[in-house]
Amino acid sequence: MTQYANVNCDAIYNNVSINNTGVVKAPAANCIDYKQNDDGYGTDDYAYQWGFYGQLRLEVIRHLSLILGGRVSRFYEKLQYVSPGPKSEWTTTSDIRGQLTPYLGTVYQITPNISWYASYSSIFTPSVGRQTYRGGGLKPQEGNQVETGFKAEYFHGRLNISSALFRMESVNQPVQDLNCPGFCGDVFYLN
Repeated sequence: MTQYANVNCDAIYNNVSINNTGVVKAPAANCIDYKQNDDGYGTDDYAYQWGFYGQLRLEVIRHLSLILGGRVSRFYEKLQYVSPGPKSEWTTTSDIRGQLTPYLGTVYQITPNISWYASYSSIFTPSVGRQTYRGGGLKPQEGNQVETGFKAEYFHGRLNISSALFRMESVNQPVQDLNCPGFCGDVFYLN
């Protein structure tokens, strides 16, 4: 169960050293309370996920490998309000079945010490827990990444050099609500 306090004041403490926190005054008695919010603040959250990952490596021609892979995911989450009022019924906040996250890559060995690689992969990151101020779970973060680069290995692996370029795109990226920084917990998405 997670319980959050309501902050009813705007106490701001600037320039407080972590080595001298004694200068921070105690908040006023009515500054913090644990009264029931409209969205409920005491919850039980039940979440599970599993995944199966597989990879196939093929040497297409000498020194050129192709890598095919992917993960199939299952994610389930439910939520129940428990405090301070009576328990509510369980509510399913997320039920994602058979989510495929593919991976495709290739590696070309230029010399015995230097290799070039390129890859494409999908992004799928489910949210865990009730992460919005008004209740409800967040959509999973999704997107893709493309990467290419060179890797070199010398002196039997004691010296490794790498260089890479990549581009990542994602949607449903959670960020803090700018209208309520620090306390509200509202989240919106960058698309």
